[in-house]
Amino acid sequence: MRPDIVWASLTGYGRTGPERERDGWDLVAQARGGLLDMTGFPDGPPVKTGNSAADYLAGMHLAVGVLAALRDRATSGAAQSVDVSLLEPVLACLDGFPLYSSIAGITPSRSGNFHPAAIPAYSVFPTADGHIAIGAAGASFTRLMTLLQRTDLDVGLMPSDEAARRAWFDEVVEVITSWTAGHPRAELHELLDGHDVPNEPVRTLAEVWSDPQLEARGMFLEYEYGDLGTIRTIGSPIHLSSSPREVRHVPPAAGEHNEEILRDVLGYGDAEVVVLHENGALWGALDD
Repeated sequence: MRPDIVWASLTGYGRTGPERERDGWDLVAQARGGLLDMTGFPDGPPVKTGNSAADYLAGMHLAVGVLAALRDRATSGAAQSVDVSLLEPVLACLDGFPLYSSIAGITPSRSGNFHPAAIPAYSVFPTADGHIAIGAAGASFTRLMTLLQRTDLDVGLMPSDEAARRAWFDEVVEVITSWTAGHPRAELHELLDGHDVPNEPVRTLAEVWSDPQLEARGMFLEYEYGDLGTIRTIGSPIHLSSSPREVRHVPPAAGEHNEEILRDVLGYGDAEVVVLHENGALWGALDD
């Protein structure tokens, strides 16, 4: 192996340790890393994330590791190997809960859409036409209680007794829920914004496609793709000042570049390419 090549590896459990040969899957990584047990409602089973969170976390950590190794090579002249597993990034992204567990010896329990720190206005609430997420804590919680004309429930008046504090929490949740349930999302969004209370209507993916902020940021890109016509896709969330986001190449069909890679890059001759096709080693038809 050339000593100046940065070599990257992404496996289920890492390249070392007694379980290095095990296959890795997103769901089982969420389970093994503790994320699954923390997600869901207290009276329900563990729930996986709506997306493949472990897969994305692992990929992003691998990319950062490669960039770090390249940066180190630029200064030291020596290359490193980068070893990332599907499992470990899950554990690394559990907020402050591992530290809390280490110090206090307490395992966090599932708290649904509420914050584990028992903040009653940091959750998802029903509306007349869907749901809205409200992230009110500290000063914004005070502004929310002022909007609801319930300053008697401000956090500064929260009881110190555990049972009384639980009753206060439940009352705050009931007050907010009763209010949001009687209004549509758009009206609540305007009212909460007017009082500087963090909030967003819970949108479907179909609604996200028309988000004006994302549109203004150039997050949606389009390209032409064969018989499918115009395809709308998601751009990179990373904005670089001198590198515009654009679709330079459309996704290739399976085997589309076989001959180009074999002949021009790897130096295979025509006869060798024909043999690979005849043996079924390549996907796609042989170009004339």
